[in-house]
Amino acid sequence: MLRNGVKDFSVQEVAKQLLATSKGLAGLTSLTMQECMSVKGISNIKAIELGASFELVKRVLRSSLPYMNVIDHPQVLFDWLRLEIGDKQQEHFLVIYLNTQHQIIGVKTLFVGTLDRSIIHPREIFKEAMAVSSSKIMVVHNHPSGTLTPSNADIQVTKNLKGNR
Repeated sequence: MLRNGVKDFSVQEVAKQLLATSKGLAGLTSLTMQECMSVKGISNIKAIELGASFELVKRVLRSSLPYMNVIDHPQVLFDWLRLEIGDKQQEHFLVIYLNTQHQIIGVKTLFVGTLDRSIIHPREIFKEAMAVSSSKIMVVHNHPSGTLTPSNADIQVTKNLKGNR
């Protein structure tokens, strides 16, 4: 996609800088236009082209999800979620609605929180599940801090969703 570099900066050097900016291949799809353009040799037009190709990758991954049993293939779901919310600077709380074959029939971002918390209302989660005739749900959220340890708020939300107040 890069095709060529600029004066005194080869296309390989542009590619290396882009990978350094994204912290590797996995981070490429999360780059903003501004981040792309911060790399010498990437113009506004090139940043738009890259952004379009990154969006295409996300859509290709997303397109196979509805036909897949996500319980049996959790890595595909994980990879897609990492692209969708892995780089967000605020907590995003998503509900994934499944049919009886564990296929996705809907995904909805119900809440966007601050850096370290979101407000979760179980009634909103279950109201939407009923609207799409979901037989099962999965709830997921990111941790902008990068920590994998559940917070006290995470534990409380889980208890609330289970009906254990």
